[in-house]
Amino acid sequence: MWPLVMFVLLRRIRPRTLPILGLVFTAIAIGIGVWSAMLYRSGPIDTFAVTPEQYMNFFGRQVSRIDFIYLGTATRASGLLLGAALATMWRPWAIRRGRAGSNANALDVAGVLSLVALAFMCWKFREVVSVVDGGTQGYDLLYRGGLIAVGVATLVAIATVTHPRSRLGKYVIGTPILVWIGKRSYGLYLYHWVVFQAYRKLAGNALNIQEFLALMAVTLVITEVSYRFIETPVRTGRTKAIWTDWRRSGGTLKGPIAVLLGTLAVVPVFSVVSMVGARVIPDDITAGLDENEEAVTRITTTVPNSQSTIPGVTTTTTALVPKGKIDVLAVGDSVMLGAAKKLSSYGLTVDAEKNRQVLYAKQIFRYYSSTDELGDNVVIHLGTNGTTKASTFDSILGPLKDVKRVLVLNIHVPSREYQKINNKIINALPERWSNVTVLDWYGHSTPHPEWFAKDKVHLNAVGQDNYVAFILRGLGR
Repeated sequence: MWPLVMFVLLRRIRPRTLPILGLVFTAIAIGIGVWSAMLYRSGPIDTFAVTPEQYMNFFGRQVSRIDFIYLGTATRASGLLLGAALATMWRPWAIRRGRAGSNANALDVAGVLSLVALAFMCWKFREVVSVVDGGTQGYDLLYRGGLIAVGVATLVAIATVTHPRSRLGKYVIGTPILVWIGKRSYGLYLYHWVVFQAYRKLAGNALNIQEFLALMAVTLVITEVSYRFIETPVRTGRTKAIWTDWRRSGGTLKGPIAVLLGTLAVVPVFSVVSMVGARVIPDDITAGLDENEEAVTRITTTVPNSQSTIPGVTTTTTALVPKGKIDVLAVGDSVMLGAAKKLSSYGLTVDAEKNRQVLYAKQIFRYYSSTDELGDNVVIHLGTNGTTKASTFDSILGPLKDVKRVLVLNIHVPSREYQKINNKIINALPERWSNVTVLDWYGHSTPHPEWFAKDKVHLNAVGQDNYVAFILRGLGR
């Protein structure tokens, strides 16, 4: 879309007025930065019901402010506009003989500072939100000027290294290796998604250093082929000549033509295979969870939908609740659901559900407490699906204050920052609740990656056996 916008503008604007267009772009970019800062709200982020200030009405829907700012086209256009402004105003060859052009030291200092700033922001802003004690919150610095600061720092770096007198551009950024990477940077960006996703199957899976290097090697090869035989011919207008040569050869695929057409054919196929493959592991996990649904007992009640941010949206789940005292009630999320059959075979009553948040166990425990069905033992394994707070755990433990023994498992979610925060909250529960004992599932399972599915969270058959045995030991059985 942007190339079309610039095409129209450049046909209607005289070359002498291009700097004015650049100033307009700059003003709009600054305005977007101010608007984004005004939209942003500091503080913890939860559901709409808990933190309504973190949501905004967008065509009748409650949309997260963070998502709107970070993902919105309008709010993220500042970088594009600043880049266009630089292109319309920056002419290093025209100022090389002036005072600004001769001050190479100042140019290099500005360039180094901009690169340091970019490196700092890359290190600081690793996620869309930060995980803090008790939940998540946005990066104040990122959403209140940080996004436009990234654009400005990038502009300064580009302006510096493109100037003829810049030693930073000539001797550092202009080294052959960095030039090679720079020319192929967009290809590296595009193709690494396909390669990494085809291998990982599930987004977010961590890679060890050997896997990362191997996948980068594959990405480099694909990127180089694309650069030589797709991007360069298109950019230099050689595609027509290649097509003509092919026709003159009688349709015989030779040399670069064969590589070009082969790459054009393989890359889309590889992309499709990647997308199909990306569903294999999640579907395998889902299938295993579905098989365990019959072993789950759920109360007949209406509880808020954990996946909705719109007030009033509820989910009703129905199942037969056993009459009389429940010997051991086990409440959890999809990790426990995967082992529901095996837990049930040892006499545990399992109430586990996919995507369950900690907060929504409160309704379950209130129900069982009100019907006087709780026995002497309750097992809880929650916190896998997002950040929580100490107060949230306290709210679900309140109805269990008269239960003799409550076992709470901490979590194993190595790819998520909230693992550390949630485990800190869980591990501290016995300090406030005398009937709570924490079972260190994280410490017990971490040395055994062979217990886990590809996502390193859910359990395979061996992991389920060890999970059940771990809980039974905690119960003294």
